[in-house]
Amino acid sequence: ATALAIKKGAKVTKKHVGLVRKTLLAMLLYLVKHSDNGYEERAVIAMLYHAVGRGSEVAATTWESAEWDDDKQFLLFDWGEIKTGQQYIMTLHPNADSEDGWLLCSIHSIACNLICGSTVYKASAGHSCKVAPSLPFLLSGEKES
Repeated sequence: ATALAIKKGAKVTKKHVGLVRKTLLAMLLYLVKHSDNGYEERAVIAMLYHAVGRGSEVAATTWESAEWDDDKQFLLFDWGEIKTGQQYIMTLHPNADSEDGWLLCSIHSIACNLICGSTVYKASAGHSCKVAPSLPFLLSGEKES
C-alpha cells in the first residue's frame, strides 16, 4: 500500500524501519557481483546510507565540488538542497573498520565505480560531471537514453 501511494505521488506518513546492516552488506555484495551497473549502484547506496537517504543531493553531487581534507581524512562535497536552495557541506568518512566494512565504505565504493564501473565520467561545456550520473534513472526505474 505504501509503495503504491508513493508511486501515485500521495503523501505517506508511515515511517519505515531501516535495513539491518547484515542485509545491507549482502545487497551491496550482490550488486557488485551480479549487476551490470553494480559499482555505481553500490556507490549510490553507500552514499545514501551515510547521507541518511538524501537522494536529491546525492543525484546533484558533482566532482567539481569534491575535496579531500588531508588533515581530517574525509571526502567532502558542497551539497545544496534543491527545494530550499540552502547550501551545506557533506562529509564522507572511510568506513573499512571491520572485515566487511569495505562494502559500505563510501570512499571505497566511489573508487571502485571510477575504476571498474561502466559509466564514463566526462564533463562537457556547460555541464558538470556528476558523481552518480545514473541515480535519477536508478530511482525512477527508467533506462538512460
